[in-house]
Amino acid sequence: MARRRGKAIDKWKQKTRYKILAPQDYDYKVLGTTMSSDAKKLAGRTIKVSMRDVTGDKAKQHQNLIFELITAEGTGVHTKFKKYIVARNYLNSMVREGSSKIQFVEDIEFPDAKMRIKIMVTTRGHKQSAQKKEIIKKMSRMLNAHKGDSLQNFTHLLTTEKLGMEMYHNIKNICPIGRLEIAEVSVV
Repeated sequence: MARRRGKAIDKWKQKTRYKILAPQDYDYKVLGTTMSSDAKKLAGRTIKVSMRDVTGDKAKQHQNLIFELITAEGTGVHTKFKKYIVARNYLNSMVREGSSKIQFVEDIEFPDAKMRIKIMVTTRGHKQSAQKKEIIKKMSRMLNAHKGDSLQNFTHLLTTEKLGMEMYHNIKNICPIGRLEIAEVSVV
């Protein structure tokens, strides 16, 4: 004789919907929703969001932010900044024939975090290696000037593009610069 089976439990009915909230820098804007059976299981998950969704500016659609979920309070989940990325196809479209591409990577220690910053500079026409080295030195000095800033203040400078503009205006005196893009910033 066949065994009688009990009623099956639907796992989706046991789960709760949580709203994912941006950090305080972005006014706790709702980034999306996620499902979980336990609030403790949410910690460590990540969400990738376009800057367009966060700021409402269509011109920033090629920029993405990655946030890490940290704590759940009620039906909301708080996040922290993890990574800033510019779309690879956007960066590749900036490099043209007859121009130089300078890539710069540096780790910076802030009081509350350590970050790895990747910057890409395109120049008009080919440049000498001495000019490229001078550009890299100047960018390094400018980034080290922000070592005393908090992570929150630095990410604000980054997302409002003030940091990129400040760097552009300081290095354009060395040689003609086509474009300066902060390609990636990640918390290490």
